[in-house]
Amino acid sequence: MSLPLIPAQRAWFSRRIYQRLALHGIVTLALIWLSLHCGLAMAELPQMSVPTEGLNGQSVKDGDVLSQMGAYFKLGLTIFGTIVAAVAAIYVASGGLTKWKEYTSGRVPFGDLKEYFIMGVLLVAFVILMITLAIKVLG
Repeated sequence: MSLPLIPAQRAWFSRRIYQRLALHGIVTLALIWLSLHCGLAMAELPQMSVPTEGLNGQSVKDGDVLSQMGAYFKLGLTIFGTIVAAVAAIYVASGGLTKWKEYTSGRVPFGDLKEYFIMGVLLVAFVILMITLAIKVLG
């Protein structure tokens, strides 16, 4: 059972309801106006170009489906390697920020901070080197 509202509470309560209804009405009118005044976007998708170099450095001919599949496979591995390198860089950067926070609070000596940054840079460089070599091996 709820307690009856005193007049000041009732006025505040009804004012809040009217404010919310007014806000919903404004948003609804804005959405209706946008839906009536916006047209269709008639954009054309760009044509996808066929890769020119497939596995083992062979050129891709127009009707050769296997060469095209190999070329797309090589491109997919290149994109995957780039994503792996980006994730490694993000992990090193976030770990470096955590190590910096520990250093500034006095829990870690400066030598640990230097060691982390040096090893992080070496790790990212090693990942990029390995991905580059893997791409070169494919063609």
